[in-house]
Amino acid sequence: MALKRSKIAKPKQKKGGPLPFKYVFLISIGIFLVMTIQGLYFVDKHIRPSLMSIAVVETKRIAQHAVTEAISQEMTHQEDMNDLVLIERSDNGDISSLAFNAQVYNRVLSDSTMVVQDYLHEIQRGITQGDPPRSVDEEYEDRGVGTVEDGAIYTIPLGMATGNALLANLGPRVPVSFSVIGEIHADMEERIENVGINNTYLRISVAIDMDVRVVIPFGTDETSVTYSVPVGMVFIPGDVPDYYGQGGGMPVPAIMPSGNEESVEMQSPDVEEGGEETNQQ
Repeated sequence: MALKRSKIAKPKQKKGGPLPFKYVFLISIGIFLVMTIQGLYFVDKHIRPSLMSIAVVETKRIAQHAVTEAISQEMTHQEDMNDLVLIERSDNGDISSLAFNAQVYNRVLSDSTMVVQDYLHEIQRGITQGDPPRSVDEEYEDRGVGTVEDGAIYTIPLGMATGNALLANLGPRVPVSFSVIGEIHADMEERIENVGINNTYLRISVAIDMDVRVVIPFGTDETSVTYSVPVGMVFIPGDVPDYYGQGGGMPVPAIMPSGNEESVEMQSPDVEEGGEETNQQ
């Protein structure tokens, strides 16, 4: 009698197919968030410090250039700059003393502060309200500023932050802007230099000191800008003596006396004492 084999039912295998859309969407969102967090971390730790250091350097350079142009233009309109230093002379015509004219001194400082402040405010607004010097416009064009309308004073290629010379000009440009913090301080600096024999140069400069905030899309930083712009100099001639020695081992010329003065001046105390003892003996 033949035995009948029982058939064991095998589970049916499902055919492979694409994942449902909701799973694909959730996985894509997760990968995007992870990549975004890693990118932000990389930018914050590596890219941002490099970009900020470049932005600070360029902001200082442009601010100093703007200060120089503003004060230079203002000094050309000052008709009384020759009266800034009052020179007093003696009866024989020699210069006896120098002093600043307080009225001109204060006017130069106040005008310099005002013109620099207005000039920098125009720059941080995008140079749309004023008429800056042509040299500043050319400076911006040479440095590749393309978003001046938005208040940016400089743009940095993102590849410059890598430190690789081949990638320095590649990548999107990061705009840099700045704003002046607080007041702008101006002061007059004097520097005295000795020239030749008893001649003196008095160099006068206007020193501008201000604090600025540098802004890039990834952060901000504050720095101080101090710059001096020469505004004039005074040459003070002096009398030339009959003899001039600078020291340093050169012997001083001796004037030899004549007659009895020589024997008296050249005689030493030891010889005099010896002569007295001989006479006593």
